[in-house]
Parts: sequence; C-alpha cells; structure tokens
Amino acid sequence: MADWHPIHTVRAHSWIFPRPGTDEPLAEIRHLPVKVGDRRVWTFRAVTWAEPRELIGAGYFDTLRDAAFACHRYALHVAIRPQLNETIR
Repeated sequence: MADWHPIHTVRAHSWIFPRPGTDEPLAEIRHLPVKVGDRRVWTFRAVTWAEPRELIGAGYFDTLRDAAFACHRYALHVAIRPQLNETIR
C-alpha cells in the first residue's frame, strides 16, 4: 500500500499573523505567483487584516520568514501609541 495521499499535494496559500498575545488576526501573508518577464515566480505578500487592506513592509518577500518578520515589525509599530510613532520617524 502506498504512503502517498492526495492531501500531500495540497499547499497553503495564505497564513494568518495574529495580534501578539491574542488569537485576533492582525495580518495575512499570501503566497502568490508573480509574472517577471516571461517567467512566473512565487512570492509572499503581507497585508493588514483590517479593511481597507494595506501592504506591510516592502510588499513582496522572497520567503515566508521575511514576510512574518515584517508582520512582527508592523505589530510592534501599531502597538506603540501614535504619539510615540511620530517621534520615532
């Protein structure tokens, strides 16, 4: 009997990044194909969970790890009071 099952062909295309310390969604990381010249490459994009959705970070990331790190930085940014964010810029 084979060890293979159709579930092995399934690939995630989206991950939810929670607000730190909660189960509440803060951002979504999407795995998408992007056309570069004649080639189709896969990349990651991070967007806010709340509507209207906004890009997080540079917009596109080579790895899921880089996208998650950008979401973490965004989580820290929104956790700081707006007055403090203005003084940091």
